[in-house]
Amino acid sequence: MNFREFCLIMKTNDVICRWLEEVESILKAVDSDAEFDSYNRSLFGVLCTYYKATHILLEQNLRLPACANLRIMSELLVKFLWCLHGTTNFEEVRNRFQRWALTTGRQKGKLYNELIKGTSDEDEKSEYVRLRDSVAQEVTKIESSSIKQMPHMTGNGGLFEKTYDVFGRNVAVDMYGQFCEAVHIDTSVLARCIKRQGDKLIFTGDLDHNVDELRLCCLSLIYMYVKIICIFYRSDDKQIEDDYQNILLQSGKINNKSCFSVNSVPSVAKKES
Repeated sequence: MNFREFCLIMKTNDVICRWLEEVESILKAVDSDAEFDSYNRSLFGVLCTYYKATHILLEQNLRLPACANLRIMSELLVKFLWCLHGTTNFEEVRNRFQRWALTTGRQKGKLYNELIKGTSDEDEKSEYVRLRDSVAQEVTKIESSSIKQMPHMTGNGGLFEKTYDVFGRNVAVDMYGQFCEAVHIDTSVLARCIKRQGDKLIFTGDLDHNVDELRLCCLSLIYMYVKIICIFYRSDDKQIEDDYQNILLQSGKINNKSCFSVNSVPSVAKKES
């Protein structure tokens, strides 16, 4: 890494930290809807944690776990955007969060049932039953309100299709899809984690993705999240846009596939006091 690349990395991290500080100040000040604002604040904390973890991993050139984090971040971001896309009605937004909870609750219940069937240890079985029943209570409560499941991630009518117009193109291809292999590791991934140098085999235990490209992906994910929050809460986002474009220009990645524009997100007025 040369000095110019090092300075760009430091600048990028400084910019992201400033963006997140701005979002934090917005979320502390808003009073739009208690339940929704709570979801927003929780998501902010989770994304900050994943960003810090991804930054540390990339500093150590640990590409595979960094890719896994980026895959999780992209999925979380798209699900969150779907909850507020195309509406300023908080009742509808809360409904979508409930649909999200119902979908994951049913998935957890199915998993616990499989684990119960797969163990003969009574203590383990008892714990899985307890977990399943706890999830079932929440699912039953949501089902009583005639809430539907959320759409699938991919396919016609899926979450990526529904948020396509906001990001300018499909995040499924550019983010979610390419990093899936880091979460669902198969034999093809394992084969790429071994290198041959002459007669020697080197067990790298990692993929050979370009670290700078992964940093750019991380930057783009945080940029999309911050822009969505700023637009939704009607906060000035010009500096964020200028920062993002400036970093892309300095890195020579202005037309890179990992770069995004955010076209439109519904805005909501601040709650009248």
